[in-house]
Amino acid sequence: MMDIPRLKICTLNCRGLGNDLTRQRLYHYLRTHIQADIICLQETHTPPQAAKFWTQVWAGPAVWSQHVGLLLHPSHTLLSSTFSKDKRIVQAEVSVRGCSFAVANMYAPATRPARLAFFHDLDLDMFDETTFLVGDWNCCPNPSQDRTSVPAQPDGWMSLAPSLTSFFDGALAGAASHYFTFNHSSVNYSARLDHVFVYSWALFG
Repeated sequence: MMDIPRLKICTLNCRGLGNDLTRQRLYHYLRTHIQADIICLQETHTPPQAAKFWTQVWAGPAVWSQHVGLLLHPSHTLLSSTFSKDKRIVQAEVSVRGCSFAVANMYAPATRPARLAFFHDLDLDMFDETTFLVGDWNCCPNPSQDRTSVPAQPDGWMSLAPSLTSFFDGALAGAASHYFTFNHSSVNYSARLDHVFVYSWALFG
């Protein structure tokens, strides 16, 4: 059993941070209102030449690709990081209040054919040492609750599920029936909260 300290993990599809004002406002919001230990961003649209500067402005450990970003509270340490799957997945070893563990942040393709291929080709072994898996899957267990699902077509989740159940025992319990996924719609926008998975041995040994 791993003695993980109390954590706050945030996941957000930010839909691009190339605009300086948008990035400044997001940083301010994350620092003042969220105050998370680990922040996983998707769809960052990070230019390679901007990654170092974005990290300097964040004033804490961070890594970036065009698709994903992982930011730590300034008091924590980024021990190592690797990107895979066309840099749609970042895996990082972090140290939080004296405890070291691995976090993976994933951004699945938005288009259905690319998403199915992405999930189908996932290497199951890549999550073997991962404690937390966070991200934007662009699909959810119950297609009827997925705002982007296409009726009468299989959802991409069924391709992702085998990868998860191999290492996150019980994480998908009940997925065949009702699975609680937050959905919200208004006149101007709609939102869906994806999931944070935790490796069961980290909590229960």
